[in-house]
Amino acid sequence: MNLLREKIRNLRLPAVMAMSEIKIRYARTSLGPWWQTINMIVLSLVLSFVFTKVFNMPGEQYIPFLITGLIFWNFLQGILVESSICLVNSRNLILNTTNPIWIYPFKLVFKVLIQFFHHALLIPIIIFYFKIDFNLIAIMSFLMGIFVTIFIMLQIASILSILGSRFNDLEQVATNVVQVLFYATPIIWMPSLALGREFFLEYNPFYHVINIMRIPVIDGDMQIWQSSLLVSIILLAFLILLNYFVYRRFSKMVSYWV
Repeated sequence: MNLLREKIRNLRLPAVMAMSEIKIRYARTSLGPWWQTINMIVLSLVLSFVFTKVFNMPGEQYIPFLITGLIFWNFLQGILVESSICLVNSRNLILNTTNPIWIYPFKLVFKVLIQFFHHALLIPIIIFYFKIDFNLIAIMSFLMGIFVTIFIMLQIASILSILGSRFNDLEQVATNVVQVLFYATPIIWMPSLALGREFFLEYNPFYHVINIMRIPVIDGDMQIWQSSLLVSIILLAFLILLNYFVYRRFSKMVSYWV
């Protein structure tokens, strides 16, 4: 309980650190973090053209599915890859300040969230252009999906950051696992292609995490959304317990490992 109060009081610090890091990273560019959004648009246009013109995917269904999938996956991917090195990259701060260890994975999540909000500005354009029925229920479902996903990724970032400070190879492992997950999760391919192999999707937690954000936006099947939300909440509960154990057991060792 004390740990929770401490985190609530200190949430402003990782947010400020995240903003500063983004400003430094894009200090010499004209468009700043908007370059990431431009990259997302270019990739979406290329993949949309290839899959609709070459593979004859139905554009009205596939393009919103693809672009929203890329937006949400980019958020997950940024945290999964960078969390394993976020404590190592913050070595000087860890050794020379009294900031609690959890500040640094929180900073990472804030940073990726800022980038995500830039990409998410494409979502209203998709809704308007494809005339998607984004009603009040869809809006509330989407916000709930975002809320649950953020908490899931906070737990993952905290766990991987501590493990990454101990095991230097974790960054390479995470990078390769994320590449596999990208192709194993319906991001650029539709779930209907897994017909007869649904177990392949049901046991992929990131399929459910993507679903709870994407389905309300593309006017998808809300029964699938409800099922994915339940799986995501169970996943969140498990990760909270695992994070609690890892943090209590190993956080004091981080200053020796980095």
